[in-house]
Amino acid sequence: MRRHSSFSDFTRGARLWHKCKSSFFAGWFPPPPPDTTQNEKLLSDELYLGLRQKRVGGEEYDAFVDTFVRACQRRYPNAYIHFEDFGLGNARRILDRYQPMMACFNDDVQGTGAVTLAAIMAAFKVGKVDWNNARFVMFGAGTAGTGIADQVSDAIVEQTGKSKEEAGRQIWCVDRHEFIWCRAKNCTGVSISQGFC
Repeated sequence: MRRHSSFSDFTRGARLWHKCKSSFFAGWFPPPPPDTTQNEKLLSDELYLGLRQKRVGGEEYDAFVDTFVRACQRRYPNAYIHFEDFGLGNARRILDRYQPMMACFNDDVQGTGAVTLAAIMAAFKVGKVDWNNARFVMFGAGTAGTGIADQVSDAIVEQTGKSKEEAGRQIWCVDRHEFIWCRAKNCTGVSISQGFC
């Protein structure tokens, strides 16, 4: 049977591990977030495994996340919170909100970026590529694409001594609507038809 939501897969797997009480996951606490969708077709599909209600958003969503984070901090003050599948509209915003005050990580933003950067660095070492001359185009400007762009930008700064602004001129992102933007402040919102920055 096909599952309609990776979030559902994650939470069901987490619940299974918790029930099995595997020693490997002994210190791991999976929060059971509500599995919901905005997709009317899925809501009416008898095979849909999530809650049959639309997702909350805005202040209600933020309050839910904040309640969970603060409860974890009170109960487990040394907890490391791993945010997963929060989507483009929330992933960066939530990470930026909580990272200054606690140990947390967003795999979609940071994990994908770190793994991709490792591959780029290995390829550059083998190919003897100069970071000063490298240009990057991310096909996909979602949480993963922008996370990769962030990691690459930091690497350019570290490897070349350039400023973040200068490093940003070497990176472009193309989203699903064929909209392109580069990481430099002065060229956000350049469309493909107008050319690169």
